[in-house]
Amino acid sequence: MLHEFFKDVISFDSRILRTARALLFQPGELPKSFREGRAQRYMPAVRLYLFVSLLFFLFLSATGIAFIQLSLNVTTSQTVADEAGNVFLIKDGKRAP
Repeated sequence: MLHEFFKDVISFDSRILRTARALLFQPGELPKSFREGRAQRYMPAVRLYLFVSLLFFLFLSATGIAFIQLSLNVTTSQTVADEAGNVFLIKDGKRAP
């Protein structure tokens, strides 16, 4: 199954070129062809999605571009309750109700 997947995705046939040309120069042609049942000339939609995703992530890993950068800030706080049931927050050594 993996062999067939890689064979279909990586094999560079004329359907990839036709699909790329249609996407770049005639954007409405591809959906129209799929709707009218003339999709045999073009790469199937799921295979096209996987192929473009593969190229996109290879490009990102090669260039080191990051779209989302996360930073974590840790603050310590403590909650305590007295005998009357009042809850206090102790943050940075200061006590607040």
